[in-house]
Amino acid sequence: MTKISFDFDGTLGHKPHIQRLAQELCRDPFNEVHIITRRYGYIHPKAGDELSDVLKVASMLNIPKERIHFMNREMKVGKIKELEIDIHWDDDIQEIALIRRQLPQCKGLLTI
Repeated sequence: MTKISFDFDGTLGHKPHIQRLAQELCRDPFNEVHIITRRYGYIHPKAGDELSDVLKVASMLNIPKERIHFMNREMKVGKIKELEIDIHWDDDIQEIALIRRQLPQCKGLLTI
């Protein structure tokens, strides 16, 4: 089983080619696809509703709700370690650098 995760903003949520990639990966029964986002997992008083867009895309790609992880503005590396993610796609160079430094077993891929 290969565990694969995607960031949402600037990656899965906004790039059709990344959505197509995720869709293909989801079709393979040997893959487990997750969304790990720094968005709030609740209606935040200042940021508002950051959930709906994520849930909509996850539903479209058939990613189950239990594989959506809201980090509430925290870095993702802890969740990636906890889930034992093998590959993580992200558009944030700082996130990728942290993953590569702290989790050499996870392939951090920069989305452009």
